Amino acid sequence: MTISKDSSVRRVPSALARMGQLGVIAAIWLAVPRPAVADGWLQLEPGPGYRLQWSLGDMLPVTAVPRVDHEGLSPLDRWFQVAPGGGAVALFSDSTGLTVFTANGAQILRRKDGVTAFRFSAAGDRLALASTKGIEVLTLDRHQPQLLKSLARVDWLQWTDAGLVARARSQLFLIDDAGNQRMLATLRPGTIVAAAKARLVYFAGGSLLTLDLMTGGTPETTRLVDSEPVRNAELSPDGTHVIFATARRVYLREGSGPVRVVADVEGVQSLFFSPDGAAYLWAGNMGGSVVLPDGRTVALPPGTRSARFSRNSGYELVLTTAEGVYTWDARTGVRTIVGGISADDGVNFAGDVSANAGVIAFYYKKSGDQKETETPRFAPR
Repeated sequence: MTISKDSSVRRVPSALARMGQLGVIAAIWLAVPRPAVADGWLQLEPGPGYRLQWSLGDMLPVTAVPRVDHEGLSPLDRWFQVAPGGGAVALFSDSTGLTVFTANGAQILRRKDGVTAFRFSAAGDRLALASTKGIEVLTLDRHQPQLLKSLARVDWLQWTDAGLVARARSQLFLIDDAGNQRMLATLRPGTIVAAAKARLVYFAGGSLLTLDLMTGGTPETTRLVDSEPVRNAELSPDGTHVIFATARRVYLREGSGPVRVVADVEGVQSLFFSPDGAAYLWAGNMGGSVVLPDGRTVALPPGTRSARFSRNSGYELVLTTAEGVYTWDARTGVRTIVGGISADDGVNFAGDVSANAGVIAFYYKKSGDQKETETPRFAPR
């Protein structure tokens, strides 16, 4: 799946734009995905109607207009990221590079020289970015990133307690704060990887391989019963538990315990732990569920296209259906519309929300630009 480089951009006038703080946000372009980690996926079809919209408080939204040329899966974290804690938002464009804004809309970074990967730290105070210069780290209260390591062709980054894990040329490296580099593994294309705290896991040859990033050494190998390739995986924030999905099932391994099936579901595209690691969710082609800390499994509302845990509160979820982007409390069933596009105007695919950084919605708009796009205005239970 690629987005054409000549895609146009639509900027809705706003108070921030008039202040000159936003600059120009070009259309988002995404290279053919390398499934190094699961941050949520979208299955997109060719067409010119896709929109990525960022809404911030009472200010009018900023909208990027990409054009999809080829069908395929697209990882959400290459389109946009909201920093943990909601202190910043990062948007990526092939034509203008990476643009980072504070939660009040001030631009703090714009990098135009071919950014290939970026990742906010778990604390939300730093951003790692990889480009032709190598791997750099931006402390968000400053405006100039510092070079950490000269390493080319990096396509994935992840923060851990031991340093940054970087994937380059099908190899995984660990880079500490001093820029010292250690190779962790050589992977086949398409290998699923996840990392958190001091732990890294990847899936190869029908096995789950676990590596302690602090001590290194030989990975622990756990043979899997399911012969289907792993398509999606996530580690809990403390690195203790791993949840992963094949084409037809979702599995969970808690600590060093056995791998067990938690759901039979096809086409899992969303797979996340809650910020405290006590709950987890999955969403696929035919629905999904969230498992709460008390062990209850609650089905996601019908029509859910993507899901993630909200950064605003404990076990609140951000759900996207064809009708809009919602916050949803799995314990009470209360849903509140927060963004997206009316079902009369198009189809919503995914979104994110933060009390500080506003709402991001990814949707497809039907033809007919003369008609003003409507935002859903109801709050169903």
